[in-house]
Amino acid sequence: MVDLLCGLAVYSVVVTLGGAACVRWALAASGLTMLWTCSQMVGQIHWTMLLAMALGLWSVVAYIRFLKEDRREVTWYALSLVLYLTAIATYSLQASVVLSVAALGMRRAGWRRGLVDAAPFAALLGLFCLIWATSGTVPHVGSRYTVAKLAKSLSFLVWDPIYHEIPAELWRLQPGDFWVAAGAGLVVAVLFWRVSGGLIAEQGSGRLAVELLLVALGMGATTVLLEAGNPVWVPGTRAPMGQEGITPILILAVALFAAG
Repeated sequence: MVDLLCGLAVYSVVVTLGGAACVRWALAASGLTMLWTCSQMVGQIHWTMLLAMALGLWSVVAYIRFLKEDRREVTWYALSLVLYLTAIATYSLQASVVLSVAALGMRRAGWRRGLVDAAPFAALLGLFCLIWATSGTVPHVGSRYTVAKLAKSLSFLVWDPIYHEIPAELWRLQPGDFWVAAGAGLVVAVLFWRVSGGLIAEQGSGRLAVELLLVALGMGATTVLLEAGNPVWVPGTRAPMGQEGITPILILAVALFAAG
């Protein structure tokens, strides 16, 4: 069920940003999201983290709808704030959704309006942190950041080592199944590209790719900063909590750049 919710959230982001021309690409991304369960994390707590990620994506979707209505339908803006608060209350790694909101707002409505729109999100985050600090223990984030640590943490959002370990294990145990899966995947990818590549190129895939990157990188910023500055949660320990949504969005962004 949580995989389905994550897939629907990714579908909503792509369609809301790109419009009707992106429906096929949105379906492909949502399908990939639901199948992107190749995580090293096990246990029921993982589903809570993925649910928080889906709520964060829906917060972005509601804000995009607010922008598409020329910032007049404040119901969408209020819904975005409620979803954001619910997301960070479910799991605090969604805190940096505010960066996605600010980036999309500045891109579509100008930098001033974008910052104004992001201010209430930042205020909610500050209030949440104050309540958290008085009722529990806030994780320590160190201040000794290095480029190497930040790059290593970011790399886990793009490519986790387990991604190539899974096909390698399949090749070792069932080489025949490996070739069937690889061939089927290649055929599906080529057919999809032939059917949908030209359609998205006509609509301008570069703009959508940039905005998807803003969504993914904004949502992953908290994870990157936490892993790069915490002596316990080193790079790769928190990233699996959001890879099921962030990685397929990044893959789609790269594919859209290629299609354009």
